[in-house]
Amino acid sequence: MNGSENQGEPGLRLLAIAFGTPFLPALARHLVARHGTGPALARVRVILPSERARRALVEAFLDLVDGRAMLLPRIIAIAQVDEEETLARLLEDGEAPLPPAVPPLARRIALARLLLSDAGGAAAADRLARDLARAVDLLAAHGVAAAQLTELDLAGLASHRARRLAMLEVFVRHWPGVLAERGLMDPIARREALLAGLATRWAERPPDGPVVAAGFATAPPAVARLLAVIARLPQGELILPGLDPDLPEDAWEVIRNAPTHPLFGLSRLLAEMGARPADAEQLGPPAPARAQALLAAFRPAPTRPPLQTPPPGLTASTFPGPETEALAIALAMRQALETPGKTAALVTRSRTLARRVAAALNRWGVRIDDSAGEPLSLRPPGVFLLALLDAAVTRFRPVALLAALKHPLAGATSPEARARWLGFVRRLDLALRGPAPAPGLAGIATRAGEAASWWRTEVAPALAPLEALLSGPVPGFDRLVAALAETAFALAGDRLWSGPDGRALSAFVEALTSVQDSLPVAAEEAPALLRALLDDVPVRPPWRQHPRLAILGPLEARLVHADLLILGDMNEGSWPAPPAPDPWLAPAARRALGLPPAEARIGLEAHDLVAATAAPELFLTRARRNDGGPTVPSRFLLRLEAAFGPLPGHEVAALAGCLDGEGRTLFLARPAPSPPPAERPRRIRVTEVDMLAADPFSFYARHMLGLAELDPLEQPVDAAVKGIAVHRILERLVKERPQDLSALIGEELVRLGGDPALLALWRPRVARMVEWVAGELAQATADGRTPVEVEAKLAIEWQGVRITGKADRIDRLGDGNLAIIDYKTGPKPKAGAFAAGRLRQLPLLRLLVEAGGLPALAGGRVGLLEYWKLSGGNTPGEVIGRSWTLERDRFKQELGELFGRYLFGEAPFVPKLNPVFAKQYRSFDQLARIEEWL
Repeated sequence: MNGSENQGEPGLRLLAIAFGTPFLPALARHLVARHGTGPALARVRVILPSERARRALVEAFLDLVDGRAMLLPRIIAIAQVDEEETLARLLEDGEAPLPPAVPPLARRIALARLLLSDAGGAAAADRLARDLARAVDLLAAHGVAAAQLTELDLAGLASHRARRLAMLEVFVRHWPGVLAERGLMDPIARREALLAGLATRWAERPPDGPVVAAGFATAPPAVARLLAVIARLPQGELILPGLDPDLPEDAWEVIRNAPTHPLFGLSRLLAEMGARPADAEQLGPPAPARAQALLAAFRPAPTRPPLQTPPPGLTASTFPGPETEALAIALAMRQALETPGKTAALVTRSRTLARRVAAALNRWGVRIDDSAGEPLSLRPPGVFLLALLDAAVTRFRPVALLAALKHPLAGATSPEARARWLGFVRRLDLALRGPAPAPGLAGIATRAGEAASWWRTEVAPALAPLEALLSGPVPGFDRLVAALAETAFALAGDRLWSGPDGRALSAFVEALTSVQDSLPVAAEEAPALLRALLDDVPVRPPWRQHPRLAILGPLEARLVHADLLILGDMNEGSWPAPPAPDPWLAPAARRALGLPPAEARIGLEAHDLVAATAAPELFLTRARRNDGGPTVPSRFLLRLEAAFGPLPGHEVAALAGCLDGEGRTLFLARPAPSPPPAERPRRIRVTEVDMLAADPFSFYARHMLGLAELDPLEQPVDAAVKGIAVHRILERLVKERPQDLSALIGEELVRLGGDPALLALWRPRVARMVEWVAGELAQATADGRTPVEVEAKLAIEWQGVRITGKADRIDRLGDGNLAIIDYKTGPKPKAGAFAAGRLRQLPLLRLLVEAGGLPALAGGRVGLLEYWKLSGGNTPGEVIGRSWTLERDRFKQELGELFGRYLFGEAPFVPKLNPVFAKQYRSFDQLARIEEWL
């Protein structure tokens, strides 16, 4: 540092650490050089913009003395506006205490309640309240009073913008009074009042000991006024992060009107302080060549230098997708660990990319955390609460209910209890397969099966208060969350509140249930509202899991140094983030009120990018596509490419593609398992013979691998389910011959869940089907035809194979022969397929009957095979097949050949042997890798 006095304003102590120099290590060196490492250093107050910068400065001091014990200065993060201790350490004594700040959650709920009627719902009101709180904070930070809003000309604004601005004026005017009645203040208004009082006090009575403010690239007016006072204190210093001393004054004039420039925030800060860039004294070495080149790339067009070569240490790589990008970043960070003492950090706004990188590093046993935190909505306790709420809101539909009961926290009071719990959950899962039961806990109880006792004694009592609350009048959101927490605790025990996640959830529930305003919320809106609130609760690890690697958000990364700095997801919308839409303050209104434009955030992120040149290695990454589709390169990346041409790629880009075989196509053969004949099954059902002929692999998967497809949960009442219901109705029709067909139909359809739409739309068709069958039965009786068996189970041993099946109905004809009837509610069978031997069910049933498969009909001969096609439409039913030829010998020959190939021979069980007729067999297509070879 140059020790001479500043040549600008007398008494102004304004310093700047150049871009390209690690800021906090340079600050630590400066303070130690000026004050030593003894008691004099402990008397220094250091004011920084963020808590992360405060922790990083402590680490910089420790690195400076190789970890030896030392007295640290009093380091204060001014961003901690809700910390009483922080401001008390600044004020120390004497000032009249201000009312406490309203808790952010309480303010959000209170504002949402006020906006409820205008928004039309609790979830929409919460979104408006969040934006309103942001707008109120912005106005408070910049000292905008309600009178200024009243004086705005609304003629040029759209009607909805003008209405919102008028509402904002009312809030700004009356909201402080609402809080004053409760003995509270808005957090930002309170901070501004405290900082204004501190600035006045220090200006009148300078504090004992040095005061150093450092690291502010921009600041709201109250903070800027305090910084101006600190810079003019007898023992004060203001140290700015990155300033371009070579810029001429006319360039600064352009920058002050260019919100997206890296130095826009600093130029505005200096203007609010009443200082000029020329007043700043250079602290430490000037900016190195790379920093100068990057800063020059962002200069206004008239002063931008011509195309240059890319500066050393700067690399950029583009990847096909986010998975490859994450793997390349992980490789670069893993490579950094090969150099002793080298540090690396990923800076990204995408928490999805951060999680992917952490997962990729875990493959090498490198554990790393995301210091930006993770939303509580994605942490186990938050997910459990949301799952319970989803289950309650859907009135405990099976899918939502089982998602909650299977959550890792449910029943996890001990490993033994968890194992027992999962056993019952699996039984309940199996019992609930198929169409959904009636809604509510009572509906689940009717279908609980083997888990009925467990459900009745352990689960239903815990869920009952939640059901009762949502069944009554619209509850307040605080009551709903309290009931959710009680239910979650009843199911999970103390594990719900353990660890950082549990502590965050406990604080959230306590804060929400202690608010004075109750926000009524309809059941269907509750999940969205709870998720939105949990999204804004970050859960951060209590300590870093890796001493040399870090994943940071842009805010946490500000002023932090690493040997390898990776800026990930360099796409438009991420770097930079688009200005947040503001429904309350239109751009024209912001300009009229003198507020910083929304684009100023882009300039601050550009400042962060240039400040990143302090890292010896800077690696920029992006993916051409993300989960939402194609991406657009960041304007920052395009600006660098315009200044330097194509940037060199990093060596890990090629390695990432090779590591997981990207770009290689593997052609795998069609599966053809061929077990020895002795191990092949000797049992087959009638309905599986067509499967064996058309799709042998499905038969293999079912019988050799022992796989079976479960019915889905909440199975839609599709054609298959309807067909089963019709079969049950017709079975009872033949056996019971009821007089009231309507009652019979109603009893069976209620078993499908009692869906009103189903009963209204499909029941008339079922009634027509049943009436048609009843008429056919009456006519058959008149013709001397009598049903003798319904849903008859048949079984025989035939050529060494046990064949089993079931006939929908068997009639005895007038001539003594038998007729086999199969009800069809699906597609109409085609006579050509039957004649070609494709539809084997009825001929197989004939074979079973004539071979003695049903003792009661032993010796009987089948003279008729019929399909009864039931539709319930204009033609409610139709008999098909009475004229079909019955070729017994040919059928037996083909059946014996089929069994000989697959059950006794060595023919491989290939999938989709006959693709046309195998379309209906889809259960095992994924196992057969159909998409890979067909």
